[in-house]
Amino acid sequence: MSLNSEERGAWAGAGGQGAASGSAGATDRAPRLYGGADYAGWRPRMDAWLQSKGADDAHRREQTQAAWEAVTAQVTRWATED
Repeated sequence: MSLNSEERGAWAGAGGQGAASGSAGATDRAPRLYGGADYAGWRPRMDAWLQSKGADDAHRREQTQAAWEAVTAQVTRWATED
């Protein structure tokens, strides 16, 4: 069984797209969008999940490529710090 397996019981509801069960942690995963099916239903669930993680609407604000590259470079620096 893979780490992404639906058999782990992390998802409730039809098609495994419900909220994660249990406490936060390894089973607290973002809602999945399966092949574009039900995008209109998935998007509000994804927005709510991102907000619960502190996204502060960052996923909705337009960003230039230069700004994205600067953020990516900073994350890379953090990941390589001793």
